[in-house]
Amino acid sequence: MKIKSELEGDLLNNCYKAIGLIKHTVSSLRELELSFHINGIEPDIVGKQCQGFYLIQQQEGEDISDPANVAYFKFEDSWLKLHFDGETIFWRTGEVPSEPVNSCLSTCLVLLNLNELDGVVGRTLKKITYDSTNEAVFANFEFSGGKVLKFQHNGYDDYTSINC
Repeated sequence: MKIKSELEGDLLNNCYKAIGLIKHTVSSLRELELSFHINGIEPDIVGKQCQGFYLIQQQEGEDISDPANVAYFKFEDSWLKLHFDGETIFWRTGEVPSEPVNSCLSTCLVLLNLNELDGVVGRTLKKITYDSTNEAVFANFEFSGGKVLKFQHNGYDDYTSINC
């Protein structure tokens, strides 16, 4: 029969093992999560009015394979380019959206003028947030009036969707 001190020692050892297992599990889960980072300088556009919004989509045949391949925003008379690759969110300045030149119909890029999309152009950008999961990177743009543009880049399948 074990004495009290031996039982306390066994209990303490089991607690240490459980804590070690929990730490290992949390560490493993963190490694599985797709973290994100920003390449380029994040523009100072929060609190400013959006003057333009375009998307470039990739189409394969009659299907849209990448709904938001590139997004262009205009703030304070300057164009900003947002796009994703893997876990990276890219910001670029100065590139004006233009109609892509395509060499075939089977796969092509298309420029969408979304200046008439309700709740974006003419509205003030209230907030930009970024997030990630083990499969995707997110960029959310919240405008005055309640419109939220939600970009989701699926890193493994390499396409970006947009919800609003």
